[in-house]
Amino acid sequence: MPQAAASPCSPTIEDARTRLTFALDLPEDGPRIVARTDGPDGRTFTYGTDVQHIVVPLAAGSVREIVALDVLEHVYDEQAFLAECARLLPPEGTLRLRVPVDGLTGWLDAINLFRYLAETTGLAPEPQEPEPTGWHRHYRERDLVRILTESGFTIDRLRRVNPGVAELPHAAGLVVGEVLLKRPDTERTLFRLRQRVAGMENALPAGPLATRLEITATTSTATAARRV
Repeated sequence: MPQAAASPCSPTIEDARTRLTFALDLPEDGPRIVARTDGPDGRTFTYGTDVQHIVVPLAAGSVREIVALDVLEHVYDEQAFLAECARLLPPEGTLRLRVPVDGLTGWLDAINLFRYLAETTGLAPEPQEPEPTGWHRHYRERDLVRILTESGFTIDRLRRVNPGVAELPHAAGLVVGEVLLKRPDTERTLFRLRQRVAGMENALPAGPLATRLEITATTSTATAARRV
């Protein structure tokens, strides 16, 4: 069966000029998802991680590329978030994601390890970063492909990255700072440090010891047709 053609008035990839980047921030009052458009007139939109349906005030099909690295595991409703990404992208628009992987290395997650310690011992407050769900979600490859396909995306590339060399030092730093030194700014300090070294971590060869999945997907013409 041929694909449904987009409406003649639908935006095309040539019309879309904006790149939109989602990132996690961790101010004192709790985690926030920050969306920024590129260019000299770039705009910034901020959402709490407890917002059920993130809606970005941009026109449908106006964004050529969306980058959301280490974000999907924090959103309240991942399918609503992906639906909003599909709305913003024109046919053949690009979505880039990076998420924690489930499986062999699923346990190797500093925040989840520390959350378990805090919850079972009461020696420190539970970390703020994974609020409101309380834990980082981890994804099996087939499940990530399924939810993206259900949201109208076609998978172009999927690779495993980051052998997790910083996870145990990160967890140890949380224990020292939060439990032994009782420093309330420990989590935010380590969060910012991990952000600065994320590029190096995710460039390391990983193979079966990967702790992250990186995926590139595109929207289809049929997705755009349903949206119009």
